[in-house]
Amino acid sequence: MKKRQIHNLIILDESGSMESIKSQVISGFNETVQTIKGSQKLFPEQEQIITVVSFNGLGNKLLHYNVKYKT
Repeated sequence: MKKRQIHNLIILDESGSMESIKSQVISGFNETVQTIKGSQKLFPEQEQIITVVSFNGLGNKLLHYNVKYKT
């Protein structure tokens, strides 16, 4: 049986204005990844896919594209 795919898009703001809350951004990112991890364990019939994009004043970066989360 084919698993249902859940796509998780994470967008990170790396602009200078975020410097003052850098630790909160990192914490929020880690919390999001842990939530995805927990969802994978709770719903093994679903396949969690993660894409991570960042941006700043110089442009955008594709950090991870359609990476399957593995438990």
